[in-house]
Amino acid sequence: MNRCFDDYLGKHPALYGRDLVRGLDIKQPPVNENEVADFLGYKIREVSAEEMAEWPGIEEIFRVACAHLCKRENLILINRKLSRLKKRTAAFHETGHDTTPWHCSLNYACSENALEPTVNKLIEREAFTCGAEIQMPRHLFIPDMLDLPLSIDAIKKLATRYDASLETTAIHYVQMHRRICAIVVVEPWNNHESGTTAVDYNPPNQLAFPFRRLFLPPPIKDEDRPPLRVKYCARAPRFPIYIPPGTGIAEGNPIFDVWNTGIALREELPASVFGVFTKEVYNADIFPLGNTGMVMTLLWLLDSQCVLDSRWEVIP
Repeated sequence: MNRCFDDYLGKHPALYGRDLVRGLDIKQPPVNENEVADFLGYKIREVSAEEMAEWPGIEEIFRVACAHLCKRENLILINRKLSRLKKRTAAFHETGHDTTPWHCSLNYACSENALEPTVNKLIEREAFTCGAEIQMPRHLFIPDMLDLPLSIDAIKKLATRYDASLETTAIHYVQMHRRICAIVVVEPWNNHESGTTAVDYNPPNQLAFPFRRLFLPPPIKDEDRPPLRVKYCARAPRFPIYIPPGTGIAEGNPIFDVWNTGIALREELPASVFGVFTKEVYNADIFPLGNTGMVMTLLWLLDSQCVLDSRWEVIP
């Protein structure tokens, strides 16, 4: 989507997702990714290994990528091996690239890592933010969110209603929320592999951006590693701290117990679990993410301002 200078809406990519939603006049979820692509002049095409010969170079790109925006051919190519919800996320992610005006001069090959909102490449975070705004339009999402008490169950219901992955919905949920809350996803330390990854791959004819990675702490010796590590954290604007990726999670706390048993819990969780030296104690919904080995934790603090708004339920 090409915009003239006078049509720029600002520097936040969500503004362009919202503008696209207004143009489509979306009145109820779920949003159809094919209709969005068609509105932008694209076709979505799922590609298998046998079909890749049609596009020279695409086989090499798809070794590390799950989707590719072909602007010249007006195509969004998506790896057929992805799950259905990841295909939807990938499609909205690519429309996010096309809709964000300062992304307009590039073709993009996006890895599965790029579908996470916290991937350390700014350009991919922007596309994710814009794509999530299209998939879960705020004029629908916020009223739906307000009708549900703050909880993991609310995130599950919204994920079903918007036909989105639980993780994508959880990130959008806390970023839209007025409550003091955050999402933290942890994984076994062995899930993390150092060295070259898909994020480090530069497809042919694509610009290399200087903002590759956030600062990472020095490596930890194997014998000193805790069993779990923070994969990512996303938070509402009023949540007081950011819990960086790579933060170790030791044994002897509810997050480890949920990971070890596979049984969801609602517990109080001291900030010290995340290496934060404050006296704060969070309310926490802790939930195992299927058979992925990961655990999602919704953290929140009591907020006296909520008593002024009857639509917000305060959970003790």
